[in-house]
Amino acid sequence: VKVSEAREGGRPPVFCFAGGGALALTFLPLSRHLPEHDVYAFQQHGLERRGVPDWTIERSARRWVALMRIVQPRGPYVLVGHSLGGLVALEIARLLTESGEQVEHLALLDTYLPRTGPDTARLHFGRLEPREHRNPTVRAVRQRVDGALRRVLPSGTSWGDHVAKRLRAYTAGVLRHGGQRHFDAFFDQAELVTRRHHPTPFHGRATYVLADANPDAAGWSALLRGETETVRIAAEHSSLLREPHVADLATALRAAFATEHAPRS
Repeated sequence: VKVSEAREGGRPPVFCFAGGGALALTFLPLSRHLPEHDVYAFQQHGLERRGVPDWTIERSARRWVALMRIVQPRGPYVLVGHSLGGLVALEIARLLTESGEQVEHLALLDTYLPRTGPDTARLHFGRLEPREHRNPTVRAVRQRVDGALRRVLPSGTSWGDHVAKRLRAYTAGVLRHGGQRHFDAFFDQAELVTRRHHPTPFHGRATYVLADANPDAAGWSALLRGETETVRIAAEHSSLLREPHVADLATALRAAFATEHAPRS
């Protein structure tokens, strides 16, 4: 999706990659703060039109690289990824670098490192908590079943939620789930894909943006090995891309991108 168009004489386009279960249009607020760039945004394959989503980060990266090169055949490239999209952007940076292209800047927006199932379940992504059933008898039965099975599900996820998440994940893009559950299916699918991924270090210029409750402040130093600036923004994981926080985010990114074009002594 082309989110915005640069003014005349603008700088290279910015390619953005959305998080799991998120639309490309979540980057629209950010694009309004980057008037000097064309901004293109990508989302999981099959999210809006029925189709099987990519089951590896590399496959998503190769899909989006092919489309990026239609827009911009040669580098330097500017990449921005939020959440899951950060892992995709990192993989795209690897593919482009290995093919001899230059990645001018890589920005990861509150992207978490891949984790096992139990670790992932403890993370907070700012999603709505499920409501308890209105019927007290049903609530009581659920609590007893969940309590008994919590020992064999170390993630702490209730048995019903655990089964529902797996079903949604493996049917994402194939079945049409109603309302918010459709996006939840792609979020759950992205969670499984992330667990299986092993990122490759990036040696170029990068910006890592942390929102509230991000546990990976130090962990990314092993993967972002070039000149990297860490930016902290007091925002929740998803609200990072919405006003008023996106204004602070855009200020940080514009400064980072401008550095690439500043004369060096």
